[in-house]
Amino acid sequence: MMTTQQRDATLADPAPDLPAEEKMQAILMQRAQKLAQPIAQAEDDADSMRVLTLEIGGEYYAIDGSAVVEVQPAGTIVAIPGTPGIWLGLVNLRGRLYPVLDLGRLLGELGLHAPSRGGHAGAHLVLTKAAGLTIAL
Repeated sequence: MMTTQQRDATLADPAPDLPAEEKMQAILMQRAQKLAQPIAQAEDDADSMRVLTLEIGGEYYAIDGSAVVEVQPAGTIVAIPGTPGIWLGLVNLRGRLYPVLDLGRLLGELGLHAPSRGGHAGAHLVLTKAAGLTIAL
C-alpha cells in the first residue's frame, strides 16, 4: 500500500518550468523509466516454491512442484475390482502401470468416479512421486 508521501512524490511535477508539451514528454519519460525497471526476484529461494495448481470441483489446490513427474491427458484407465472408490484403477504410461487416485473423490468433490475406455473430456493425470511411491492423480 502506498503512503501519502509516496503518492505525492509519484505525482510530483518532474519539470515544472517546461512548456506543456515538453512537460508531458518528461512525465511520459519518467513513467517509462519506472515501468522499465526489472521485476524484483525473490532474494532467497527458501521463501518460494514451485507448485502445480489444479481446479477440482470449482476449488483450487496446489501440489508441490518437486513431487510432479509429468502431466498427461487422461487416457484409458483400467478398473481394478474390489478396490476402494478413491482408486480409479491403473493407467499405462509408456509401458509402465501406475495406480490412479481420484483426487476429486478423495477431497469430497465430484471426481471422475467411473473409469472409461475413452478417457474423460478435459481431464488430465498428474504423475507424482513422493516417499518412493509413484501414482497418478
